[in-house]
Amino acid sequence: MRKLFAAVRGRGAFALSVSLLVLSGAGCGGRATVTGQVTYRGNPLPSGSVNFFDANKNIVGTATIANGSYSIADLPPGSVTISVTTSLVRPADRRHPPPKDMPGGQLAPSLPIPLKYGNPEQSGLAYEVQSGEQEHKIELN
Repeated sequence: MRKLFAAVRGRGAFALSVSLLVLSGAGCGGRATVTGQVTYRGNPLPSGSVNFFDANKNIVGTATIANGSYSIADLPPGSVTISVTTSLVRPADRRHPPPKDMPGGQLAPSLPIPLKYGNPEQSGLAYEVQSGEQEHKIELN
């Protein structure tokens, strides 16, 4: 009887180990990091922001664009829609000088883009986020 119980217990532990291994790799969906370039008419956007939205229109990731590049970490895998915005920056003048501690004493230039890119429902930008690290270039026309 003891041999039978030991055999069943050994097989049960093996089955449990296999089940846990399968569950840890399937369906749990690891997180993702998406990096890339944002261009408008072939030129990198000097500044702005990128937002990724899930199917429920919740922001699941956001990043600042710097010299045409962005990076969003800790994203859930799945389909996203994307919005891109740039800020309107007034040229510095004597009445509104840039902050003294800003490198080079100048504001980051901004490149105006069509307003539709600021709305994920109108931008036409979508992506399928996979687990792990990946690159996605965002090209605006």
